[in-house]
Amino acid sequence: WSPRRSPWMAIQRGIGNDLEISWKLSFRVGVAKSWSEFRKTRTKNRATPPARKFGYTLVEISISALIFILVGLMVGRTLTQLRTSTQPGLSDRLILQMDARKSADEITKIIRESGEIVRPFIGETSPYLVLKDVINNVCILYLDNDEETSKICNKKLFKLVFYVGNQSGSFKKEDQRILVRSVKRLTFTSVSPFSVSVNATLANLKGEFQFLTHIGIMNLEDLQ
Repeated sequence: WSPRRSPWMAIQRGIGNDLEISWKLSFRVGVAKSWSEFRKTRTKNRATPPARKFGYTLVEISISALIFILVGLMVGRTLTQLRTSTQPGLSDRLILQMDARKSADEITKIIRESGEIVRPFIGETSPYLVLKDVINNVCILYLDNDEETSKICNKKLFKLVFYVGNQSGSFKKEDQRILVRSVKRLTFTSVSPFSVSVNATLANLKGEFQFLTHIGIMNLEDLQ
């Protein structure tokens, strides 16, 4: 036998080849198992993500509170501006209506408690009214210049004055009183011997307010 072709060498070579093949197979099987387990674990993690715990973090709560505060401040500022811009106009109109109602009540009371309408005559219209009360005193409702209010409103305005004369016929300033200011127009129309229509317009910086009323003498109407 030649040393290169001896049976012992053939056996050694066969055993070595078998060991090499077994090692390669074991390595491949091990790699395949590891890869399969890795893919299973990765798929499982993707399919079932970790559930989030219920509740909010401190940062989320702080941001939400800050947003609510900012929105509340903006809404409050807007409402304040609207109220500030509309309040003066509303106040002026309410004052004007209150003055008109006051003047209407005053005129109504004076005419109803009088005894006779002297001027204007029936069918006439004038900016003044002359009456006689129950004790025969002459009473006059007339317009006088209201310089103070005219300067403020930058327009020609008047004040309604009520004067009660005495039996002597002398004029006394303390016998007159101002019923209402800011009068732009005022007329008296005699409808009958015992009734009169009053048409008045009051004005200020924000606008005008007009009222029309029909008033009768109470005492003479009762006698009828």
